[in-house]
Amino acid sequence: MGDALKRHLDAIPLSIADPAFHVCLTNAAGNDELVANFRRLRGLEQINNHFAREFIGWVHEFVFSRLDDLTLAQLRAQGVSHG
Repeated sequence: MGDALKRHLDAIPLSIADPAFHVCLTNAAGNDELVANFRRLRGLEQINNHFAREFIGWVHEFVFSRLDDLTLAQLRAQGVSHG
């Protein structure tokens, strides 16, 4: 496993506690078209623990980790106010 991938995987458990990540993950999971396309692209027939781990990692890598500081601050405020 490359160092970059290991750092990415190590960061996920810390991100799960971040209200901004929770908002990203909740919004992504609530988007039926996104979930259906993710399942199709990954060849995942069922939504199960394997799907959840893959989806969480994907949201972290391709959504959460690419947000700028202002957006993260806004999402954290949104997550705290709804949490």
